[in-house]
Amino acid sequence: MKQIYFIGILLMFTSLNLSAEVECKKLPGFKKIGKDSIEYTKCVAKKGKKSLKLNTDSKLTDWIKKKLNK
Repeated sequence: MKQIYFIGILLMFTSLNLSAEVECKKLPGFKKIGKDSIEYTKCVAKKGKKSLKLNTDSKLTDWIKKKLNK
């Protein structure tokens, strides 16, 4: 029974650690190398993919779609 609790607690802490977000400026070697490092560019690219969402629901696109369908 103790083993089950231990395994459950261990899994909970590892999952919390894996889901933690990494700040790009706190990567090792950022202060020495700067923004030109490979790790920094990979980190920024990964965050850019998550936050990239275009606003496709605009009044202009709705108006154009209505005009093309008629």
